[in-house]
Amino acid sequence: MKKKVYVFSCTKNKMKFGLTYDSTGANLPHQRCDGQWILYKVMNLEPNAPSVVNGQNPGVILATIDRDGFMIRETRSVFI
Repeated sequence: MKKKVYVFSCTKNKMKFGLTYDSTGANLPHQRCDGQWILYKVMNLEPNAPSVVNGQNPGVILATIDRDGFMIRETRSVFI
């Protein structure tokens, strides 16, 4: 089953992203972003999809959000 994931970027570090099921991003930790979290994009992910999202398997992303409520990723490129 696909799950809607909201991807937020940090205004002070454009390569830092917070992923959550919360459309407001209110559960993203403020101490992990020197600026503010702003909505970057919305993705529909499937746990068993073979695709890779910025080097990360969608199943791992979803499992991390299910466990912690969010996932923080730093990338070397724009989040796709």
